[in-house]
Amino acid sequence: MSVLSLATGTLLVALTWLVLDVLLPLRRNINVAKASGLKYVVVPWYGYNRLTTLLLSRTVLRFFNALLPAPGPTSWRRLISSNWPWKVHYAPFEVLGSDTFLTVAPGGMILNTADANVINQITSRGGDFPKPTHLYKSVDIYGKNVVSSEGLVWKRHRKLVAPSFSECNNHLVWKETLEQTQEMLKGWDSKSIVRRVGNDTKILSLNVISKAGLGRKMKWPSEVEDGVSKLGEGHRMSFSYSLHYLLTNVFYVMVLPKWILKLAPFSKWRKAYKAYYEWAAYMDEIFAEKEAEVGSSQSTSSTVDIIGQLVKGQEENASQPILSPPELLGNLFVLIFAGHETSASSIHFSLLLLAMHPDIQRTVQDSLAEILSSRLGDPSLWNYEHDLPKMLNSMLGAVLNEELRLIPPTITVPKMVNPASFAQTLVVDEREVQIPGGTMIRLCIPSVHQNPKFWPRSSVSNGDHSNKTSNGKASQEAQREDLASFRPDRWIASPSSPSSPGSTESLYTPPKGSYIPFSDGQRACLGRRFAQVEILACLAVILSQYSVELCPSIAPGEIEGEGETEGRRIAAVDDAWRVLRTDLTLVITVQLKGKGIPLRFVRREKCSGS
Repeated sequence: MSVLSLATGTLLVALTWLVLDVLLPLRRNINVAKASGLKYVVVPWYGYNRLTTLLLSRTVLRFFNALLPAPGPTSWRRLISSNWPWKVHYAPFEVLGSDTFLTVAPGGMILNTADANVINQITSRGGDFPKPTHLYKSVDIYGKNVVSSEGLVWKRHRKLVAPSFSECNNHLVWKETLEQTQEMLKGWDSKSIVRRVGNDTKILSLNVISKAGLGRKMKWPSEVEDGVSKLGEGHRMSFSYSLHYLLTNVFYVMVLPKWILKLAPFSKWRKAYKAYYEWAAYMDEIFAEKEAEVGSSQSTSSTVDIIGQLVKGQEENASQPILSPPELLGNLFVLIFAGHETSASSIHFSLLLLAMHPDIQRTVQDSLAEILSSRLGDPSLWNYEHDLPKMLNSMLGAVLNEELRLIPPTITVPKMVNPASFAQTLVVDEREVQIPGGTMIRLCIPSVHQNPKFWPRSSVSNGDHSNKTSNGKASQEAQREDLASFRPDRWIASPSSPSSPGSTESLYTPPKGSYIPFSDGQRACLGRRFAQVEILACLAVILSQYSVELCPSIAPGEIEGEGETEGRRIAAVDDAWRVLRTDLTLVITVQLKGKGIPLRFVRREKCSGS
């Protein structure tokens, strides 16, 4: 065979593949998109084909990005990335003139929406728009769980897991968070600057969930620093260190086969496998202890943690299908993993945003002083039933809501049209639209959180939450700037008294589907209240005793004058916003990569004006 014949044959095969596997499927999908009447953008490959996306993003996409100017919000180079809702927020929807559009590729279509009404339809019709469980196989490292299941299997998991998040457990979360936060502050007291706030909040959250979730008290500074102290009998790694190392290196455990981890030439991988194995062994022992406690009818105080509630629920539902040992462990792992990441990041980002906005921070501190009065400086006197509801409906609660609006724990909520159906109907812009079975859906959280149709401007507080931007009283640019800014006063529905702008009877309630940091509908996060209690309790302890500040840079030999100090403060705020815009990334949840932003914690009596 001549070289020419070989080349011709290869070219024919390539052309055949191009026509059959790329052009014809793409044409078919474009026709479906046109028939739907929705706006659409053509992209060269299907975003949910992970291998294709990985390979082509690192070759084709990098080539075009190096060759061409920065992509616009509706460029295929922007929308091909799964993290585009975080990078450009509401911009693609604004440019396209629709809050719902399709991205169309040869491998399939993805429906992207920032429409609260569409989101509400999807989340309230779980059977028609189920969770795409194939995307969650990686979290099944111990067994099937409430996050990775659907249908009847999910209902069984939820029935047995949901009661574990009880008010009794929330009391335990409150108490443990108050104690652990005070221990964390003792470590900060000795530091002029805290450079890794995010690391400390992760340890704090791990300590809280260890007690409230597993019934195991962890001390501060964390025992995880020494992996061989307090070894259990027959163990090669301590309980606290195995959990810490597993959560820190969970990516390897999720994506690599266990035999590869065990035999890998890299010590980090082998250690990750060791932590995976050791934590499971510890959990078997804890399960046995809890079963003995429940069986012997001991005091219910030993079963208020999540694992105790799970075991108790298993006993009470013994006549019905219950969770297998791998499923029990799988649920505990995923609840700890998701909860610890979310709470730690929200505490970290809230402190950072308050440091950037000292005026808002002072309002929060005034609100806490009003709520706690003479008990402000002694968290041991704080009361869950009395104080938490007031905190939740104060400026502190508004800060948490606004932080989650601006920096949600994750970027999208994936759904799909039930593949068993031919199509499902959605009402989009007051018109019925048919979406084919199997179509993937992205509920774009940062996008709907900055959709001006559903959010009041921050200047519209004190009871009037109509959106003034919709009737032309403010420019679109001012509207975008407002929604991209940290302004918790947008949540203050009506101050409880004119002299108390930071407290309110209840916070603003956004339209259904427009605020989804914990998802929504039947599949909403089971641990939402757990997280709220932990985050608010931690922030309340810190802000009742300290003020948090950015650390402006001072040039060598520079003399601090009033003007220079204010100039440095403004520069520090600008730098912090730049870091947030560029260094926040999705590592399972949204986290701040790199060196982070150092903060200074100053005791209140040492702060001017406090």
